[in-house]
Amino acid sequence: MSEAAGKRAYRIYRIEPTGRIETPPVEIYCDNDDEAVERTKQLLDGADLELWNLARLVVRLKSVMSTDIRGDEPGITP
Repeated sequence: MSEAAGKRAYRIYRIEPTGRIETPPVEIYCDNDDEAVERTKQLLDGADLELWNLARLVVRLKSVMSTDIRGDEPGITP
């Protein structure tokens, strides 16, 4: 396991709207998956993100910006 100061290495990949992965990934070091997920959430900025620990997908976060809006969702007024 890759570690820095006793922490696990994670990589965050930004997914383009076309589905391609932007390079290079952001590398972070965390004590556990929960901490890594919270740090990844802080990077959401309109693109989908994937968090990986080595070859294991930890979580895929969908950006609100990538969600189709129909206009009839609760709380939305025309």
